[in-house]
Amino acid sequence: MKIDKKRLFFIVSALVIITFVILLGARAIKHEVLSRQYQSSQFAQSRVNTISLMVQTLLEQKAVHIQAISRFIQPEKPNFNHLLDNDIDIKNVFVIDGKDEVYTSNSTQTNTSWQSLVGMIAQDPSVLFAHYIDSEQAKPKSGWYMSYDNNGPVLIYWLYNQNQLMGFQLNYIKLLLDLTLELDDHHLVDHFVIIDNGQLIYQNSPEQVLDDQSLQSISLLLNYPLKNWQIEYYFQDQNNTILYLLGIVVLTVLVGFIIVIFVYSYLEYTRTLRLARQQVSFVGQVSHEFKTPLTNITLYSEMLKERLVDEAEPVPQYIDVITQESQRLTRLIQNVLNFTKSAKLTIKKIHLNVLLNKNCLIFEPILAKKSMKLHFNPYVGDDTIVTDEDKLIQIINNLLSNAEKYAAKGQRVDLSIDRQNSHFMISIRDYGEGIANHALSMIFKPFYRLNNSLTEGVSGTGIGLTIAKQLAIQLQGDITVKNRNPGAQFTLMLPIHQDIKE
Repeated sequence: MKIDKKRLFFIVSALVIITFVILLGARAIKHEVLSRQYQSSQFAQSRVNTISLMVQTLLEQKAVHIQAISRFIQPEKPNFNHLLDNDIDIKNVFVIDGKDEVYTSNSTQTNTSWQSLVGMIAQDPSVLFAHYIDSEQAKPKSGWYMSYDNNGPVLIYWLYNQNQLMGFQLNYIKLLLDLTLELDDHHLVDHFVIIDNGQLIYQNSPEQVLDDQSLQSISLLLNYPLKNWQIEYYFQDQNNTILYLLGIVVLTVLVGFIIVIFVYSYLEYTRTLRLARQQVSFVGQVSHEFKTPLTNITLYSEMLKERLVDEAEPVPQYIDVITQESQRLTRLIQNVLNFTKSAKLTIKKIHLNVLLNKNCLIFEPILAKKSMKLHFNPYVGDDTIVTDEDKLIQIINNLLSNAEKYAAKGQRVDLSIDRQNSHFMISIRDYGEGIANHALSMIFKPFYRLNNSLTEGVSGTGIGLTIAKQLAIQLQGDITVKNRNPGAQFTLMLPIHQDIKE
């Protein structure tokens, strides 16, 4: 089974592009999902940090309060009971002076654990600030100390007041109450709990909300002295189902659009190819039909020349022109029939000035019918070139015919010869309206014709310039075109010497 290579090319190209689009789209969707998850996580982290800051701020407020009341305590005659009775934030107090004398509160709240803790601190005060000292850092003057006994947490704020070390045990229950009031006053809509050593001390959401399995959670341990406190924050992750569905819909539409483009391109390509084949077939059939009458014209013109050989000029000259042109037209038709193939070349030495001058004599009456004048500027010097005479004449005639069809308004055509190094440059310049810039690279393509006012009412197959280009390449040369002001100029570049084939 024969595989259509062009169809296979379109299918493979479409599959490659569709695969690339799907992979790129899947990666974009995944990136968006990860980005949303990261944003949710970062937002949750910022909220946890905010809650942590609220707790730390509450402790700082307690520290400021204690520092204020510490100024009114006289270590020589401390009146701790009066302080404890009037300040519910403070549960116990101790003072250690420079003589290692210890003064401590003696109230119903005082217990043996407190007395033991104060005694330990009196023996080694460094236990208070051990958590605050880094390497080569000076001993701090105040801070927090946290410990646990059988009665629960013991939170102490200590400070140095001149030579005395003072310590104030916070009422832990009052601290939790203040924390609850502080968090409730902010009316936080977040879902979180605060845990101390596994014990729940604050919950901001109903139990059924926290039991939702779809919630994500992050944890944060607070800094010293509340290092055993943990904030557990719950948040609803982004619903990525809609994002995935939207991405699939967009990818499906995009893939469908690509398929439609490729199908349309393939159908348009096959239509254009089929039309081109029909044009080639039509031109071939018509050209083939021309061969028989042209053969008869050539035959009878040669017979007429023999009978009128004694006639006065210009009758023999006219008959020679008819014979030559019929023969040239026969060769041109043969080239049209084979314009997609390389024609056989007959290389010989030619004098360009003589050849092109004869060609001008043939075209002058054709151009004169449209009020156009042909100006020929021969080459001054050695005009010998080694090339195929018939192919060269056919190229020149195609270019002159093109000027005659589309540049009649200019009323002038210049044919000139120049030499550049090892090449002859044959230029045909008209003074018409020129060629659109976007079409300069298209006019040598088969069956391409400009669609503008210049081509209206002008017959043509669209292969004249194509044949001229192909013949120039066969002669190891090239044809270029550029716009002039006014008109356009075609330049045929041919090598001066080619290999002569016998």
